[in-house]
Amino acid sequence: MTQNNGNGSTAPIGVHEEISQRLAVITPEQFVAPDLTRGENDHIVAIATDGIKRLFTLRTLLADELDEIAANGRKMAMQNLLTLLKVSTEEEIGRVSKELQTPGSPLSEQHEAVKRNSNDLELKTSLVELVDKMCWLEVRRQHPELTARPTVGVYSDWNLGWREERDEEEDIEDVFRILRISGHGSASDLSAVLGLDGDGH
Repeated sequence: MTQNNGNGSTAPIGVHEEISQRLAVITPEQFVAPDLTRGENDHIVAIATDGIKRLFTLRTLLADELDEIAANGRKMAMQNLLTLLKVSTEEEIGRVSKELQTPGSPLSEQHEAVKRNSNDLELKTSLVELVDKMCWLEVRRQHPELTARPTVGVYSDWNLGWREERDEEEDIEDVFRILRISGHGSASDLSAVLGLDGDGH
């Protein structure tokens, strides 16, 4: 995002200002609910405030923007690869090298676009991570009883809660329970269910 400096030029706005502005324009009708559903090991503590809903929504919107930037980057990378694959002779290699170093040329512009995309991707990733941390920090600050819980969730109905951790023994017991129900139970059956081959990979 950019702002006008008053002299006709624009400059990027600060991180704090961008987050504040984007949170301010999110209305309740625009809230993006999580897709996390409650399970039998979940404990509900409270309902999310509008502040938490806005942070979670902004986190989701930024993640979508990040995905779009990444998709554009993959598209440009593929275009560059196709261009290079067409280069086979030393003469063509020299031509491509010269064009890359010529400002304003198609290949130079394409290369600059890739660098801008890479920079945008890095900045957007940092912004997503920052808002994500703000969201979970806000959840725990509003509900100190969740601070010591290792697994905290915001559910699809906007409830806040925590999930009991399962140890490895419980997970293994569940696997064998499924095998017994399905009528299997040998070591080879277990390997097949887990998708393991003979060397354990």
